[in-house]
Amino acid sequence: MIPTYYVSEMTRRHVTVALNGDGGDEAFIGYPRYDTVRKLAELDYVPAAWASKIARALRSLPRRVRHNRYSSRLELLAQRLSERTVKCSQRYANSIVSFTDSNKNEAYGEAMVPFQQSSALDLLDQYFDEAPDFVSGANWADTHTYLPDDLMVKVDIASMAVSLESRSPLLDHRLMEWAFSLPASVKTPNGIAKGLFKKAMEPYLPHELLYRPKMGFGCPIDHWLRSDLREMAHDVLLSDRASARGIVKRDYVERMLQEHLAGTNLHHTRLFGLLNLELWFRMWADQSIEAALERPSHAQARPALVA
Repeated sequence: MIPTYYVSEMTRRHVTVALNGDGGDEAFIGYPRYDTVRKLAELDYVPAAWASKIARALRSLPRRVRHNRYSSRLELLAQRLSERTVKCSQRYANSIVSFTDSNKNEAYGEAMVPFQQSSALDLLDQYFDEAPDFVSGANWADTHTYLPDDLMVKVDIASMAVSLESRSPLLDHRLMEWAFSLPASVKTPNGIAKGLFKKAMEPYLPHELLYRPKMGFGCPIDHWLRSDLREMAHDVLLSDRASARGIVKRDYVERMLQEHLAGTNLHHTRLFGLLNLELWFRMWADQSIEAALERPSHAQARPALVA
């Protein structure tokens, strides 16, 4: 949202309408996580029981060893390989959620207990059921959720905030329908993300631009939480006000902050999400409650009747 806003602001100095690339990664298999799930599917020959034992063994290691960046990744890989008996949406979860099932019990507070009986991931099941394979299912699910509910909303709000009209030519329904009629392997020849689309664009764009490594359009949040946002994050997330909500346990948040600051584990996505959630509560929910408490009741506000 933040870089999109500033790019929109700069663009608006010169034009009133601009084109964006929303839909390209969904239509032509562009996200690195699709390659991850493809490789996971290729490793399905590893017995799930073996992977489960490896994951349990890694979880039993001392915390200082377990939270090493490399052992954490190995544990996550083993955990994913052991999940072949669960639904595809749950297998894909580790690629898209901040808090996985393996750390929810450790992280979530009392206020979250009632919500752990079901999963928001269930809404993805229908899209995996409609797809021929795991990669296509992840791609189809993102197209119906992440694309319209996150990316398109982000660009629309950020651009219209500066009176810039942003249009998405890659979301033309004829192009999208044609792209989704193709197998995932055709859209990623030789394992190249968006390979088919890039090949089609070769006559129009420089090779070094088309085939450069994919770069996200985010902010250096991991750095900010060690510098500019360090004190703010500590003050807000470890405040009595935040702890009293019971969403995430205070000791878990404190541990994440310490590990992120020390560089032993990266928690910036979780910490930034929690920081925004707490600020949202303070801006909207808390103020509404305070206003309601301060507002005189109907009985108090009504003047007394005079006989």
